[in-house]
Amino acid sequence: MQNIRKLVPYLIAALLLVCPMVLFAGGQKEAVQTPSEGPTSWEDTIRERYSGVTLNMSVAKHPASEAIRELAREFTGMTGVKFKWDVAPETSGGLRNKQLMAISMGGGTYDIMVVDTFWITEYVQKDALKALDPLINDPSITVPDYDFEDFNAGYRSSGNRGGTQYALPLAGATRVVGYRKDLFEQYGKEEPKSLDELLELARFFKNEVPGINGMTMRARQGIQFASAWLQLLYQFSDGFVDQQTNEVLIDTAPVVRSLEYFIDILETGPQGIESFGHEESATAFATGQVALWYDGTPIVMRWIENPESSEVVGKVGYMAPPPGPEGAYAPLAGWLIGISNQSKNAEAAWAFLSWATSKENAVRYYELSGAVNRDSAFNNPEITEGMEDFYSAYQQSLTQAANLGKKDLTWIPPVPTEVLTTAGDFGNKAFLGEMTAQEACEQAAKQIESILEQ
Repeated sequence: MQNIRKLVPYLIAALLLVCPMVLFAGGQKEAVQTPSEGPTSWEDTIRERYSGVTLNMSVAKHPASEAIRELAREFTGMTGVKFKWDVAPETSGGLRNKQLMAISMGGGTYDIMVVDTFWITEYVQKDALKALDPLINDPSITVPDYDFEDFNAGYRSSGNRGGTQYALPLAGATRVVGYRKDLFEQYGKEEPKSLDELLELARFFKNEVPGINGMTMRARQGIQFASAWLQLLYQFSDGFVDQQTNEVLIDTAPVVRSLEYFIDILETGPQGIESFGHEESATAFATGQVALWYDGTPIVMRWIENPESSEVVGKVGYMAPPPGPEGAYAPLAGWLIGISNQSKNAEAAWAFLSWATSKENAVRYYELSGAVNRDSAFNNPEITEGMEDFYSAYQQSLTQAANLGKKDLTWIPPVPTEVLTTAGDFGNKAFLGEMTAQEACEQAAKQIESILEQ
């Protein structure tokens, strides 16, 4: 049974992955103050070098940033480094626009910036972020036992471009498959090892078990349909468009096959699934109508394992997405934190970041933010107790997300949002039987080409 204490961090982490860049909105727990054991030699060095320096911070308003802010207060007491905060809305482009405007004007307005994972390519191209590798490898300013490799591989890859690390993982999410352990045990079923087996299981529960549907996912037209399609897309193909050349790929055979598969599995879902977003899908699963669910990790604690709203608490197992014809991939969306390439205080900024994101601070950071980003934290009983299989699936899914990075791909392609909306509109039409998957992809391709030409 889920330990109620475990719900708190995820209830404040309200990332719903409705739109690709909406992450972790909400409140936070109060910081847990720990008594100081006295300064270490590293702390003495940082105080001697940087006491009195003020670091200008550009952050979004969400619990991950608030956790960093709380840690900054303690860092000031330890080292004398001060902070000035510029908080911008995470939606409507407010944060991104302020940061890029500051970069374009020069002058080093910011020292440290919180950046969405989907902005990182643009920021690197615009020389907005400082390469962190030399700083990470400098023991005089990097906190002892920092252990950079302990960051989950998927998270690390989200801040890496061309083999260079430009930002650190701050907070984020992926997607997992949830399944009813009680039903699997009752009918002698095992976790699927491929997408074909996943579909077979969904069809079994839909057709053979009275009152139970197979799989629930998002299927509402537009961005919701596209969001769920993207969960399956890379297991079949390289995406809707070529992310290096912008060549339209949505009408190619592998993408068409991914849509056909998506439609097949949606057909095992509950009545009305064609209008489901993330909330409707989670509700269908949490009320016991469905055997399988596939969506974002923050939804697990917010709906599925929340005893106030769910009838399946303690009955659900979790697994990373099974592989398809092209391998195993998973989504990754989240926030990164890096140093402006125009910062005049880059070493002091790194000293703070290395301490705030250190292995030693991982559990405290989780308590403050609800975010887990290090493998050691994913395996720490203080965090995972009672939900070990969820955190194991979460960790494995993030590792699969790193496979996209190895192909120089991001889960959300760097294209206008209208491209995704178009894909989702036509995909939904195909699901409703208004056209075939092939016709939907061909018509989507024409509109997407027009969008990209503009």
